[in-house]
Amino acid sequence: MPAQLAESLSYQVTLTADGTVITVQPLTSLARDYQAQTGLPLVNQMISGLSLRQRTTVEVVYLLDGSVRVVPQPQPQAP
Repeated sequence: MPAQLAESLSYQVTLTADGTVITVQPLTSLARDYQAQTGLPLVNQMISGLSLRQRTTVEVVYLLDGSVRVVPQPQPQAP
């Protein structure tokens, strides 16, 4: 993450059960501007070694201290 930024960069990433990226959505306009520099996987890219039970959405946050936080998002419950 560029050192001059004043806020964290947040993205919502959705993956299939086999680890293929379905969407990468920047959550702010600043995140959109820096998306290519984050190293996030591309849509349709498979993350090897990842085994999920179902389609999963996570929020990926690049923090100002250089660390990255990945937070699973609640999944809708089937009726």
